[in-house]
Amino acid sequence: MENTKASLKATILKSLDIKTSLAILVGVIAPFFYFVGWQYSNAFYFGFGSSYTKGSRSFPEYIALGVQKFFEAFLVGFAWLKGFVLSYGWWLLLGLVIFTMVQLLLLNTFEDKDGKGAWKNLRKWLGKAFNNKWLHYTIIPVLTSGVMTTALAAILFIGLFLASVFFFGYQFGTYSVKEAKANYQPCVESMPNSNQNCTFLYKDKKLILAGLFVGQSDSHISIYNGKTETIELEGIRIVHQFKSE
Repeated sequence: MENTKASLKATILKSLDIKTSLAILVGVIAPFFYFVGWQYSNAFYFGFGSSYTKGSRSFPEYIALGVQKFFEAFLVGFAWLKGFVLSYGWWLLLGLVIFTMVQLLLLNTFEDKDGKGAWKNLRKWLGKAFNNKWLHYTIIPVLTSGVMTTALAAILFIGLFLASVFFFGYQFGTYSVKEAKANYQPCVESMPNSNQNCTFLYKDKKLILAGLFVGQSDSHISIYNGKTETIELEGIRIVHQFKSE
Protein backbone atom coordinates (compact mmCIF):
# COMPACT_ATOMS: atom_id res chain seq x y z
CA MET A 1 0.00 0.00 0.00
CA GLU A 2 2.81 2.39 0.92
CA ASN A 3 4.61 1.58 -2.35
CA THR A 4 1.44 2.38 -4.30
CA LYS A 5 1.04 5.74 -2.55
CA ALA A 6 4.69 6.58 -3.12
CA SER A 7 4.41 5.62 -6.79
CA LEU A 8 1.24 7.68 -7.19
CA LYS A 9 2.87 10.67 -5.49
CA ALA A 10 5.92 10.39 -7.75
CA THR A 11 3.67 10.22 -10.83
CA ILE A 12 1.73 13.33 -9.73
CA LEU A 13 4.92 15.27 -9.02
CA LYS A 14 6.33 14.23 -12.40
CA SER A 15 3.12 15.34 -14.09
CA LEU A 16 3.29 18.70 -12.32
CA ASP A 17 6.91 19.11 -13.38
CA ILE A 18 5.96 18.42 -16.99
CA LYS A 19 3.07 20.90 -16.82
CA THR A 20 5.33 23.52 -15.28
CA SER A 21 7.98 22.97 -17.94
CA LEU A 22 5.37 23.19 -20.69
CA ALA A 23 3.95 26.39 -19.19
CA ILE A 24 7.43 27.96 -19.09
CA LEU A 25 8.12 26.77 -22.64
CA VAL A 26 4.85 28.22 -23.93
CA GLY A 27 5.53 31.43 -22.01
CA VAL A 28 8.81 31.84 -23.90
CA ILE A 29 7.76 30.53 -27.33
CA ALA A 30 4.43 32.38 -27.62
CA PRO A 31 5.98 35.88 -27.34
CA PHE A 32 8.72 34.84 -29.78
CA PHE A 33 6.25 33.77 -32.47
CA TYR A 34 4.09 36.81 -31.75
CA PHE A 35 6.98 39.19 -32.41
CA VAL A 36 8.04 37.21 -35.50
CA GLY A 37 4.49 37.46 -36.88
CA TRP A 38 4.20 41.14 -35.96
CA GLN A 39 7.58 41.98 -37.50
CA TYR A 40 6.84 39.96 -40.66
CA SER A 41 3.45 41.64 -41.04
CA ASN A 42 4.93 45.13 -40.70
CA ALA A 43 7.75 44.35 -43.15
CA PHE A 44 5.27 42.86 -45.62
CA TYR A 45 2.88 45.81 -45.55
CA PHE A 46 5.74 48.31 -45.58
CA GLY A 47 7.28 46.57 -48.61
CA PHE A 48 4.02 46.88 -50.52
CA GLY A 49 3.41 50.42 -49.30
CA SER A 50 0.13 49.57 -47.60
CA SER A 51 -0.67 51.46 -44.40
CA TYR A 52 -4.42 50.89 -44.02
CA THR A 53 -4.05 47.16 -43.31
CA LYS A 54 -1.07 47.52 -40.96
CA GLY A 55 -1.59 46.22 -37.42
CA SER A 56 -5.05 44.81 -38.03
CA ARG A 57 -4.30 41.30 -36.70
CA SER A 58 -5.15 39.97 -33.25
CA PHE A 59 -2.65 38.49 -30.77
CA PRO A 60 -3.44 34.82 -31.70
CA GLU A 61 -3.30 35.70 -35.41
CA TYR A 62 0.18 37.16 -35.02
CA ILE A 63 1.30 33.99 -33.20
CA ALA A 64 -0.15 31.78 -35.95
CA LEU A 65 1.51 33.93 -38.63
CA GLY A 66 4.82 33.76 -36.77
CA VAL A 67 4.69 29.95 -36.57
CA GLN A 68 3.79 29.71 -40.27
CA LYS A 69 6.55 32.04 -41.47
CA PHE A 70 9.16 30.58 -39.11
CA PHE A 71 8.81 27.10 -40.60
CA GLU A 72 8.27 28.48 -44.11
CA ALA A 73 11.65 30.24 -43.84
CA PHE A 74 13.31 26.86 -43.28
CA LEU A 75 11.38 25.24 -46.15
CA VAL A 76 12.48 27.83 -48.72
CA GLY A 77 16.08 27.68 -47.48
CA PHE A 78 18.28 30.52 -46.31
CA ALA A 79 18.82 32.28 -49.65
CA TRP A 80 16.69 35.09 -48.20
CA LEU A 81 19.54 35.93 -45.80
CA LYS A 82 21.95 36.60 -48.66
CA GLY A 83 20.88 40.22 -49.05
CA PHE A 84 21.26 40.87 -45.33
CA VAL A 85 24.71 39.29 -45.16
CA LEU A 86 25.91 41.28 -48.18
CA SER A 87 24.51 44.54 -46.83
CA TYR A 88 25.17 44.22 -43.11
CA GLY A 89 27.83 41.49 -42.87
CA TRP A 90 30.58 43.88 -41.74
CA TRP A 91 28.34 45.43 -39.09
CA LEU A 92 27.45 41.95 -37.85
CA LEU A 93 31.13 41.02 -37.67
CA LEU A 94 31.90 44.25 -35.80
CA GLY A 95 29.10 43.51 -33.32
CA LEU A 96 30.47 40.00 -32.71
CA VAL A 97 33.97 41.40 -32.13
CA ILE A 98 32.69 43.99 -29.64
CA PHE A 99 30.62 41.36 -27.82
CA THR A 100 33.63 39.02 -27.63
CA MET A 101 35.84 41.79 -26.24
CA VAL A 102 33.27 42.65 -23.57
CA GLN A 103 32.89 38.98 -22.69
CA LEU A 104 36.64 38.51 -22.38
CA LEU A 105 36.87 41.60 -20.20
CA LEU A 106 34.14 40.33 -17.89
CA LEU A 107 35.77 36.92 -17.74
CA ASN A 108 38.92 38.67 -16.48
CA THR A 109 41.03 37.70 -19.49
CA PHE A 110 42.45 41.19 -19.88
CA GLU A 111 44.64 42.22 -16.93
CA ASP A 112 46.09 45.56 -15.92
CA LYS A 113 49.76 46.27 -15.18
CA ASP A 114 49.41 44.99 -11.60
CA GLY A 115 47.96 41.70 -12.81
CA LYS A 116 44.54 42.49 -11.44
CA GLY A 117 41.51 42.15 -13.66
CA ALA A 118 38.24 44.04 -13.49
CA TRP A 119 36.36 41.39 -11.54
CA LYS A 120 39.29 40.90 -9.13
CA ASN A 121 39.23 44.64 -8.45
CA LEU A 122 35.49 44.50 -7.84
CA ARG A 123 35.87 41.61 -5.43
CA LYS A 124 38.72 43.43 -3.67
CA TRP A 125 36.61 46.57 -3.33
CA LEU A 126 33.68 44.58 -1.93
CA GLY A 127 36.03 42.82 0.48
CA LYS A 128 37.32 46.16 1.80
CA ALA A 129 33.80 47.52 2.02
CA PHE A 130 32.68 44.63 4.20
CA ASN A 131 36.12 44.34 5.87
CA ASN A 132 35.71 40.60 6.29
CA LYS A 133 38.22 38.05 4.95
CA TRP A 134 35.67 35.22 5.11
CA LEU A 135 33.31 37.16 2.86
CA HIS A 136 36.19 38.18 0.62
CA TYR A 137 37.31 34.60 -0.06
CA THR A 138 33.96 32.77 -0.06
CA ILE A 139 30.68 34.64 -0.55
CA ILE A 140 31.93 37.57 -2.66
CA PRO A 141 33.66 35.40 -5.35
CA VAL A 142 30.50 33.30 -5.64
CA LEU A 143 28.27 36.37 -5.92
CA THR A 144 30.46 38.13 -8.48
CA SER A 145 30.79 34.96 -10.55
CA GLY A 146 27.03 34.45 -10.37
CA VAL A 147 26.33 38.01 -11.46
CA MET A 148 28.83 37.71 -14.30
CA THR A 149 27.41 34.41 -15.54
CA THR A 150 23.81 35.64 -15.29
CA ALA A 151 24.64 38.88 -17.09
CA LEU A 152 26.38 37.09 -19.95
CA ALA A 153 23.57 34.53 -20.24
CA ALA A 154 20.95 37.31 -20.27
CA ILE A 155 22.85 39.29 -22.92
CA LEU A 156 23.26 36.18 -25.06
CA PHE A 157 19.59 35.16 -24.71
CA ILE A 158 18.27 38.64 -25.47
CA GLY A 159 20.66 38.98 -28.40
CA LEU A 160 19.59 35.64 -29.90
CA PHE A 161 15.92 36.46 -29.30
CA LEU A 162 16.12 39.85 -31.03
CA ALA A 163 18.28 38.52 -33.87
CA SER A 164 15.88 35.61 -34.51
CA VAL A 165 12.86 37.94 -34.51
CA PHE A 166 14.63 40.24 -36.97
CA PHE A 167 15.75 37.43 -39.27
CA PHE A 168 12.53 35.39 -39.37
CA GLY A 169 10.27 38.42 -39.11
CA TYR A 170 11.54 41.54 -40.83
CA GLN A 171 14.19 40.02 -43.11
CA PHE A 172 12.00 37.13 -44.32
CA GLY A 173 9.06 39.52 -44.75
CA THR A 174 11.18 41.80 -46.94
CA TYR A 175 12.32 38.78 -48.95
CA SER A 176 8.72 37.60 -49.42
CA VAL A 177 7.70 41.00 -50.81
CA LYS A 178 10.59 41.02 -53.29
CA GLU A 179 9.76 37.49 -54.44
CA ALA A 180 6.05 38.29 -54.82
CA LYS A 181 6.79 41.40 -56.89
CA ALA A 182 9.38 39.62 -59.04
CA ASN A 183 7.05 36.68 -59.81
CA TYR A 184 3.88 38.72 -60.27
CA GLN A 185 1.88 38.21 -63.45
CA PRO A 186 -1.30 40.10 -64.37
CA CYS A 187 -4.45 38.42 -63.09
CA VAL A 188 -6.95 37.61 -65.85
CA GLU A 189 -10.56 37.09 -64.81
CA SER A 190 -11.32 34.32 -67.29
CA MET A 191 -8.06 32.41 -66.85
CA PRO A 192 -6.83 30.85 -63.58
CA ASN A 193 -3.30 31.96 -62.76
CA SER A 194 -0.95 29.03 -62.27
CA ASN A 195 1.76 31.08 -60.53
CA GLN A 196 -0.11 32.96 -57.80
CA ASN A 197 -3.39 33.58 -56.06
CA CYS A 198 -5.51 36.34 -57.56
CA THR A 199 -8.12 38.63 -56.03
CA PHE A 200 -10.85 40.35 -58.03
CA LEU A 201 -12.82 43.33 -56.75
CA TYR A 202 -16.26 44.06 -58.17
CA LYS A 203 -18.56 47.04 -57.76
CA ASP A 204 -22.05 46.97 -59.26
CA LYS A 205 -21.08 43.69 -61.03
CA LYS A 206 -18.19 45.46 -62.75
CA LEU A 207 -14.56 44.43 -62.26
CA ILE A 208 -12.68 47.45 -60.93
CA LEU A 209 -9.43 45.93 -59.65
CA ALA A 210 -7.53 42.63 -59.94
CA GLY A 211 -4.20 41.50 -58.62
CA LEU A 212 -2.32 39.97 -55.71
CA PHE A 213 -4.02 40.29 -52.33
CA VAL A 214 -1.86 42.30 -49.92
CA GLY A 215 -4.05 42.92 -46.88
CA GLN A 216 -7.42 43.99 -45.60
CA SER A 217 -8.76 46.00 -42.69
CA ASP A 218 -12.33 46.73 -41.62
CA SER A 219 -12.58 49.61 -44.08
CA HIS A 220 -9.95 49.11 -46.80
CA ILE A 221 -8.33 46.45 -48.97
CA SER A 222 -4.94 46.57 -50.70
CA ILE A 223 -4.18 44.88 -54.03
CA TYR A 224 -0.88 44.67 -55.89
CA ASN A 225 -1.06 44.74 -59.72
CA GLY A 226 2.37 46.13 -60.53
CA LYS A 227 1.76 48.81 -57.93
CA THR A 228 -0.16 48.73 -54.67
CA GLU A 229 -3.67 50.14 -54.79
CA THR A 230 -5.84 50.58 -51.70
CA ILE A 231 -9.58 51.22 -51.94
CA GLU A 232 -12.50 51.41 -49.54
CA LEU A 233 -14.55 48.26 -49.00
CA GLU A 234 -17.95 49.91 -49.13
CA GLY A 235 -20.01 48.35 -51.93
CA ILE A 236 -17.15 46.04 -52.97
CA ARG A 237 -17.55 42.30 -53.65
CA ILE A 238 -14.35 40.31 -53.18
CA VAL A 239 -13.59 37.12 -55.13
CA HIS A 240 -10.42 35.16 -54.38
CA GLN A 241 -9.09 32.86 -57.10
CA PHE A 242 -6.55 30.42 -55.69
CA LYS A 243 -3.52 29.27 -57.65
CA SER A 244 -4.25 26.35 -59.96
CA GLU A 245 -1.89 23.41 -59.74
